[in-house]
Amino acid sequence: MLKIEQLSAHYGKKEVLKDFNLQCEQGTIHGILGRNGAGKTTFFKCLYGLIGRSGGHLSFDSRPIENGMIAYLETQNYFYPFLKGREYLELTTLQNKQFDIDAWNKFFDLPLEELAENYSTGMKKKLALLGTIGQQRPILLLDEPFNGVDFETVETIYIILNHLREKGKTILLTSHVLPTLTEVCDQISWLKAGQIETSFEKTGFEDLKTKIKAEFQQGMEGVLAQL
Repeated sequence: MLKIEQLSAHYGKKEVLKDFNLQCEQGTIHGILGRNGAGKTTFFKCLYGLIGRSGGHLSFDSRPIENGMIAYLETQNYFYPFLKGREYLELTTLQNKQFDIDAWNKFFDLPLEELAENYSTGMKKKLALLGTIGQQRPILLLDEPFNGVDFETVETIYIILNHLREKGKTILLTSHVLPTLTEVCDQISWLKAGQIETSFEKTGFEDLKTKIKAEFQQGMEGVLAQL
């Protein structure tokens, strides 16, 4: 089990995460839903170790989390100039000799002999996702994996995520669009102002949808009242 207990993080004097608590069973997909600025990316960076935490305890399978346990797909993907797609995957999967680049690329049919910097936004996302998967870590952090890809790629990602779950991977993915999470997640947590406000199992996804819609409509009614 992945356990995050009382996690807190700051940017300067601003507290971005506060008393953040979350538990994820191994072999499940857990969605983190929140508006822009709610703290989704900060949470992932803190869990991965890119930014320091000011408090809290992180563990996986009753052991403190180490970087070697996690593979992280960032929202924005960077590729070194003059690096071909295949070379990128060879570098990112260097420690996993079992990863078959060409077999996995059948999902996306990327032109691996071309420079990655010349790829479209969607192609770069696919390449970065393959590089993340190929690291064969037990925990996958996928930050907005559906951004910038077409509807066929979204369906393909669903298939890949279901396969990885069956292999026992623990997957956390973020989105600010609810339907992309309800399609594939086992649980969804609603992140608001740096805290997990509430979490829902599959049977409660409609309740989550109703809750979010009601909050949004209430906010819009306040705006309309001032016009």
